[in-house]
Amino acid sequence: MHKVKSTYKVLADKVKQQDNAEDWIDWALEMMEAGFESEHLFILAGISRKLNRFEFDGIVNRTLKELSLDKATNEEITKGNIYYLISEALDAKMTMKAVLDKLRKLCQERNYDEELLPFYSLAYAQEELEELGVQFYWKDADNSNINSIIKAKLQEWKINYEATTLKDAQQGTQTLIDKI
Repeated sequence: MHKVKSTYKVLADKVKQQDNAEDWIDWALEMMEAGFESEHLFILAGISRKLNRFEFDGIVNRTLKELSLDKATNEEITKGNIYYLISEALDAKMTMKAVLDKLRKLCQERNYDEELLPFYSLAYAQEELEELGVQFYWKDADNSNINSIIKAKLQEWKINYEATTLKDAQQGTQTLIDKI
């Protein structure tokens, strides 16, 4: 079995009540391809996209319980989603601009979370450089180096997150990243 990073996304969307059937079904198929098995995971993968929301949520919740993903805290889910987004950018599956935009919005939703403020500032710096050719959000950033600054910040966050989860695992604390 290998990790299924999209788990972070579907869980974060569920917490924000922005999830949809299509994403859950795609996630279930991806989980099965990765070697995960459970009765409701199989049901979820083959379910009709037109099932009513109440029944659908019940199947999702039972799937999460069977896979022991129902105990993750909102904070674990949010950090996992940040990890997912950053990984997608670093693996070139999403543009850095799209990821920065999502992190900026998340920063705002979380009342300008200090951990996300660098991404908030970088998003505006990049935007202003594109539109105006000048920016005042990030010291010494210009068109020649903004992408390398963004990439370095993304890598730094990812390394710190992985080190923290590794430390938690060594201390016997199972985290969301250990489960998927």
